[in-house]
Parts: sequence; C-alpha cells; structure tokens
Amino acid sequence: RISSAEKDSAFYKPLLSVWFALDYSMSGDRPFVYQLENWIGFGAVVLMLFLLFRALPGVNGFAAGFGALLFGVHPATADTVNYILQRGLIFGTFCLVAALLIFIYWPWRLPQHLPLKLKAVPQKGRDEYLRTNFHRLERIYLKILHAPSGLYLLPIVPALLLDPATAVFAPILVVYILLFDEKRTLRNAIPPA
Repeated sequence: RISSAEKDSAFYKPLLSVWFALDYSMSGDRPFVYQLENWIGFGAVVLMLFLLFRALPGVNGFAAGFGALLFGVHPATADTVNYILQRGLIFGTFCLVAALLIFIYWPWRLPQHLPLKLKAVPQKGRDEYLRTNFHRLERIYLKILHAPSGLYLLPIVPALLLDPATAVFAPILVVYILLFDEKRTLRNAIPPA
C-alpha cells in the first residue's frame, strides 16, 4: 500500500504500513502510543548520532555531545517528532546511522582478541567451560571478526522499507571513506560476493 492518496506524492513504505497496523491493533486510535514511539525513536537517533560523532577522528566527547544535542533540540527536527507519519524518517535515520557505526567499528575498532577474563580457579560450570574451550572460542571469534562481510548493510534493508530517502547511505559512506578512513578504500564499501 502506498502512503499517500495522491499519485504524485506517493511513496512505497511497506514496513511503515505494517508498523502502523500493529500499533492500531494494540492501541486503537489513541495518539499517545504513536507519539511515544516517535519520541523514543528520536531519543535513540540522538544517542546514535552521539556515538557516530564520537567515532569520527579528532572529535572528543564534549563536541560529540554538543553536536548530538544541537540536532536534538534544533527547531528543524520538531516536525519530525510531532507528526506520526514521520516515523519512517526517524527510524530510517536510526538504521542509517547504525549502518555507518557498524562500518566504522567492524572489525578495526573491536577487540582483536576475545575479551574474556579467565579465573585462576573455576567457580562455576561456565568458568570451567571457558577455560577448556577458550582457544576454540577465540578462533571462532577471530574468524567471524575478519570474515569479509557486508554486515553494515543489514540495517539499510529495513531503512529502505521505512523511508526511501535512506538510499543516501551510499554517497554518505563514500564521503566517510574519502575523508576519514585511512585503512579502507572505496573498494571496501562493496561487500565481496
């Protein structure tokens, strides 16, 4: 189903339609639930933007917090939160920023060894399991960590079904690689087949 009655301004947003149908089945036509979901989603977007700004080289926590706070309180974003139909934009933005964060952190900024502390004397069954299988678990972790994958594209799929404007992810990723990433080239933006 398209999300507008007029042909010229219609967009295909199937995930958003399903989401609204689920909301309607649970809460009826009471707007509080719809608004609450928008506010929670918008708060999550602001938090994700803070993490994204913090991941950029040369940006400290204060600057990242200021940038995220400026986005959160700027009057231009008021329409996004106030109108229920803008939920696709809110959660599409969340997915887009999540995809960028996955691309930035995977695998270079994640721990290069399995981050487990083994106790000298095992106290529980879990401790004994980790002690006996640590090397096997670390091999699996490193294999997953360094496997060529397009994991960062997973959040983009629901984003495109929520708001077609999230297709802008590709040029944003290219700009990030050209400006900030020293370890990867544009070829790394395309996952191996």
